Amino acid sequence: MNETIDAMLKENNENWNGPFHFLTPQNIKVDVYLFKTNNKLRKVLEELLVINEAEKTDLERLKIETIDLFKSENKSKSEIKDLVEKILFKEFLNKMYDKIIKNEELNLIHPGLGQLLVEQSKSTLIIKEVCDQYQQEINYHMDKYSEQLKNHKIRFLINAWVDEKMEAEKERYTNLNPYEIHIRSIEKCKEQNLAQSAYFLEREVEFFKQKRDKLEREYKKIKNPSKVFTFKRFIWFPKNYKVKNIGTNKSPKYILEKSIGYTNSSSYLFWRWMNFLMRTGINFLNFIFLFGLVIPFSSPVSFRALFSIKPFYPGKDVNPRTGTLIQSSTKVNSYFSRLRALWNHIQVSRSKFESTPDKGLIGKGLQRIFNVFWNYIIKGLFGTLGLSLINPILCLSCSIGSLALCISTPLWYQILTLKNRIITNSTSLPRLARFFRVFIWDFFICGLLQPVAALSTSLVLCPIASSARNAKIPSCDTFIARRVEGPGIALDYFVQAKPEQILAALEVALEIKIINSYLKNIYGILEQPKNDFKKLFDQLFKKYSLELNSSLEPYSSVSENVSKNVKKYEKEANKRLSHLNKIIKNHQSSKIRLSEKDLKIVVLEAAKIIKKHYLDSILNFMNKKPHALFVENNLRDDDWKGLAEIELETLFGKGFLCPLEETDYYFSLSIDHLNLAKYTDMLASSEIRDDLEKVNIKYTPKSEILTIDNQFNYINHFYGSIYNKSHHFENSSEILWSKFKN
Repeated sequence: MNETIDAMLKENNENWNGPFHFLTPQNIKVDVYLFKTNNKLRKVLEELLVINEAEKTDLERLKIETIDLFKSENKSKSEIKDLVEKILFKEFLNKMYDKIIKNEELNLIHPGLGQLLVEQSKSTLIIKEVCDQYQQEINYHMDKYSEQLKNHKIRFLINAWVDEKMEAEKERYTNLNPYEIHIRSIEKCKEQNLAQSAYFLEREVEFFKQKRDKLEREYKKIKNPSKVFTFKRFIWFPKNYKVKNIGTNKSPKYILEKSIGYTNSSSYLFWRWMNFLMRTGINFLNFIFLFGLVIPFSSPVSFRALFSIKPFYPGKDVNPRTGTLIQSSTKVNSYFSRLRALWNHIQVSRSKFESTPDKGLIGKGLQRIFNVFWNYIIKGLFGTLGLSLINPILCLSCSIGSLALCISTPLWYQILTLKNRIITNSTSLPRLARFFRVFIWDFFICGLLQPVAALSTSLVLCPIASSARNAKIPSCDTFIARRVEGPGIALDYFVQAKPEQILAALEVALEIKIINSYLKNIYGILEQPKNDFKKLFDQLFKKYSLELNSSLEPYSSVSENVSKNVKKYEKEANKRLSHLNKIIKNHQSSKIRLSEKDLKIVVLEAAKIIKKHYLDSILNFMNKKPHALFVENNLRDDDWKGLAEIELETLFGKGFLCPLEETDYYFSLSIDHLNLAKYTDMLASSEIRDDLEKVNIKYTPKSEILTIDNQFNYINHFYGSIYNKSHHFENSSEILWSKFKN
């Protein structure tokens, strides 16, 4: 029924041939053609606002010239970015405005339509600018008010009190002049001769001041309840869990809901008694589930944890890709598995100690005594005794007590419910919580216990732990002592690598990208039949309010097969990825540098390697064209050298393109167990000139790319409300911005 009404309204709107020009009592001409839905206008704008190559080149040239100009004036990077954004966007708007005004097709659709679109876009940008200025004023006022609140030394430590005061002050400040944005926008519109926009804004202010409250009181019949209550009941059996898709049909993402929510509101008669009954019944079922099933049979202190030989995984989870139930990833250790893990840990600790060479501060002969005592006596003996004495008693007492509470639930749960709602005054809890936080946490724990603990550690524990009698000069850094100065130690150093080593690391990183892109491609192929079937099902049966049940055959078997195949591919790929990540993952990779000559050679050869891998495999797996790749990285087409610089900076840090200088401390990097002859031959056979003018090396870290944020797509109230209703016409400034970004 609603679809039929929408279609009728759409047809009437498109076929409307009434007047669009009006004259106000103040002799202001108003053209309301933009309120009409017009698909032809939309198509003309989409074709008109395509940026050609000449315009792109002009904008790029203007960008480079303005950046160089502001750099010569010694402006900061943030100032350069803001100024360049404004200049580029202003130039872009001027080009688009000229094209819109001079277009003849728009005049054929409606006389003066181009000028009307330009004025509407200018009005939108004015309102956005005014809103930003007003928000800055609010932020400045709130910062000053926050400084005033700091005069309350104790109250300022309470976050809830500070938030309450800040919200009240913000509301008071905005209510001083609620129409400030409208007034400023009207003034600026009149300054730029935008009479129609100023007229609509004045009418809106007049409506808010005189008619809005009256009409709301007159026509508002449905009242929203002031309070809404939600009560959740646990689902007992995993087969009754609800699988919900929060993604899209093309890229689904499934979550598992393990509870059912029941709602009540204050709009009903006797809503407090209904809350009491719902809370009583739901709490009763939740207590039975908690004390009768979860604690005695699935928790770390359950019967199962006491008598099971191996650790177990209680409950079920959902596969976020396929929506099928899988075993939970939450591991619960049993009594026997804890003992096994304890002695395995002791064995590993002893083996690690014996295999470590004697390079510490204290001799290994003396350390062995403490190591054996710590592992076998402290960890082994006392750990086993502690587990054997505490764990069985804890499991039995908790499980039996839980079952007793489950059986006696009807006797005590009603008293507990009444106590929570009658004896405890919920409205006083926040202030009581503030008192406990200030008195117990801030005063008692942080003010008294923390200084006592600090003094005890520094005066008692630290002297006991020190053993200066058996100390010697260590040959390597340990947790007790480490060298910070001395011969051969530089506070700031670099590691000089060879070109073939850099190329080998780059190819490893590219192989990781190849594997990841291949996995994404395989996922899409495996999921395609399911997505096609679901799309076909929705087209045929969704209009009859039918939904696809993923737990029934044959859909469930297909989902299971897809999940198995995905795991198979992931298993094989993860083996290779883990091996590759071990090769290139290093916390000191940001210190790797090259000499100026080697750096130029590496950039040229890296561009060849990257071009080969991207064209042969990565782009094919990603179903992407090279042009899209260069656009994503803000590069010109076929700029493989620029892409190589980005990849090298990603792998070795932003300072990698800065060559080593004579004043730098650096060490040579050596790689064992790897054959780099392939890259040595590649460098030997490459055509490299003496001057190497093909590559420009930066002697300062590469400046970040200027990206212009979409800060001009604001839609004002009186235009935005109409466009949202039609769903067929976008704000002209939004269209301009989207074309500018593309």
